[in-house]
Amino acid sequence: MQNKITVIVVNPKSETVESKEIVVEDIAKEVGNTPLTAIEFQDHVMFLDDNGLLRENQNHFRIEYEDALEKYIFNESFTGNGVITKIDDEGFSISATLTAEDVEQNITWI
Repeated sequence: MQNKITVIVVNPKSETVESKEIVVEDIAKEVGNTPLTAIEFQDHVMFLDDNGLLRENQNHFRIEYEDALEKYIFNESFTGNGVITKIDDEGFSISATLTAEDVEQNITWI
C-alpha cells in the first residue's frame, strides 16, 4: 500500500481549488501528465506543466500569499493545473499544510 499525501489542486479551467489525497507518484497525473516545473512559495511547492505556456487554449491564474514575514506575489501568470505540496527537509513531497480555502482566497483567475 502506497502512502498518500494531501495536496491542493488549482484548476484554472474550472476555476476551482480543492484538497485531494493522492500518492506522490500521481502529482504529474494531476498536473496533466507532462514534464513538471516547481515554484517555491512559503514552505510549499507548486508543481506546474513545464510546457504550459507553449500550449494553446490554456487557462491562467495568479497566486498571492501573505504571511507575517513576507508577501509572496508572483508577477507572472501560471498556466494549467497547479499541485501544491509541502517539502520536507530531505526534499520529498509531504502533505500540504495550507488549506484549499486559504489558497483559493489568494488566487486570481485570468
